[in-house]
Amino acid sequence: IFLAAKPAAYSWTSMPGRPLADPGVDGFTAAWRQLSAGGRRLHLISGTPRTIGTSVPTCLLEHPNDVLACAVRRDAALQRDDQRQVARAAWKGPMSVVELTDRLCDATWCYARIGSLAVYRDANHVSLEYARLLAPHAIAQLPAVLRSP
Repeated sequence: IFLAAKPAAYSWTSMPGRPLADPGVDGFTAAWRQLSAGGRRLHLISGTPRTIGTSVPTCLLEHPNDVLACAVRRDAALQRDDQRQVARAAWKGPMSVVELTDRLCDATWCYARIGSLAVYRDANHVSLEYARLLAPHAIAQLPAVLRSP
């Protein structure tokens, strides 16, 4: 089963009588336990980096000649909710990762536009056009991911 999620994209409140120490971890633990029943293996698709937090296409239109105006520093874009940290805390079983971060970021920046393509279609979802460019990179990782324990 391939999983992708943004664990800290929303705020959470515990239900009465069911306190959550860490809602992202607790919620994923319960869901992933059910998904892995019967020996199904879990594979994580790396999350998309955080963006500027508003409409990326609007930012790109307002700054057509400034590639960094809509970019986010890599450390900030990846730090707010490291999906892998939540996954590791939530799931103790084997889990492999399809890693696409380096196709969205270089060592310093995570970009809103790469080449002539907008990376995002809104404030945080990858555009269809860019997803099509990412697909071969994800597919190339599948043999190794599926062989992993």
